Amino acid sequence: MFNLFYYGQSAMAKIDLADSKEWYETAEQARAYLDLVNSGYGGGMAGAEEELLAKNKEIICTACADRISYIDLGPGNGNKTILLCDALHDVKKLKSYAAVDIQSEFLTIADKTQERYGVPSLKLNSSFEEFLSKEQPFKETPKFIYLGATFGNFNKDSIEPRLIEFMKPQDVVYLSAARLPENTERLVASYSAILPMLTPLICKKGLKDGVFKVVFNQENSAVESLYETKDTSYLLAFSRKYSIEAFKAQISPYFEGEYIISDNHIGFIGRKKK
Repeated sequence: MFNLFYYGQSAMAKIDLADSKEWYETAEQARAYLDLVNSGYGGGMAGAEEELLAKNKEIICTACADRISYIDLGPGNGNKTILLCDALHDVKKLKSYAAVDIQSEFLTIADKTQERYGVPSLKLNSSFEEFLSKEQPFKETPKFIYLGATFGNFNKDSIEPRLIEFMKPQDVVYLSAARLPENTERLVASYSAILPMLTPLICKKGLKDGVFKVVFNQENSAVESLYETKDTSYLLAFSRKYSIEAFKAQISPYFEGEYIISDNHIGFIGRKKK
């Protein structure tokens, strides 16, 4: 069911299509995403997350005190998976691996990355929300749960309770987000690069005679990618951006651990609160 609401002073209906199932359930959408992250975008906004991980992988490995099962919520093109699995494997902390995604193409990529480690691995075709509500794989092993910057694609307080319910006291989670820049106009302009990735969703929905638009929503501190027709604005995707203070304020009610910070990204590694 679509979410309908109104914003600003206009009477334009706003329909929310920014749902992970809608986004990646077709192969065309998956390829559009991979083309994007492997382009210049991958070395810019998306690359900031990978750079933060590369500089702080020792901290992440130390937070995983025991041999762990790596739960990869959204393996994507595999770059971040390889970076962290290499680091955990080098210190003999990688016991098993499970990739979770609704898109089989991403699971195939994840499966190929695991051939080098020789540990038990699973491919689980599921949305993150559905997976977190089910019985855990590798139940006997402490887990390292990687959500990363996908954290910013969820509404506030929507994914955190699911993680808390899923996690055991010894489990570790990694969450991250892009930092909110002072110049949001430049931020919005940079998101014009993602418009080709939105086309498969528009075609799937049969939408036409509209225009793409990217705006910064001050109310929820998010970049919103829209497709606007004469009387309706379709929200295709959003990505929340955080000040350091706002990120910590959202994490701290649920988790305790360590924050890692760069000029344009912020991450958290830790456990759920006791």
